[in-house]
Amino acid sequence: GHMPTIYYLQIPFYMFLMFLFFSAWGLFGGVLSSVSRDFYNLVKSLVTALFWMSGILYDATKINSHAIRSVLMFNPVTIIVNGYRDAFINQVWFWERTTELRNFAIVFAVMTILAVWAYGKLKKDIPDKK
Repeated sequence: GHMPTIYYLQIPFYMFLMFLFFSAWGLFGGVLSSVSRDFYNLVKSLVTALFWMSGILYDATKINSHAIRSVLMFNPVTIIVNGYRDAFINQVWFWERTTELRNFAIVFAVMTILAVWAYGKLKKDIPDKK
């Protein structure tokens, strides 16, 4: 029963951020998982933890503890979830959340650097099945 608003125009932006982050995460996790079975199990555990700490089931911006809220705001999934929440419910533009965008950029840059480094170091060790 709700009509679309102008804020829905930022949905492709958050979809693009999600694509970027999960591409970097997929490269990093895929390279290390193909080399080590233990890392594969760690990835499964981390993904579950990221889901429960991401704010999908609750609004992470409304947590009273500043320390906990600050840590959660470095979780890229939390930032993307808050972006969708802002577009659909809160009607807030993405440029009004500069701290979240900065945090996302920092985590994305670190993840991309780690992914490229890991791929460069381990590409000769990745098993190639034919």
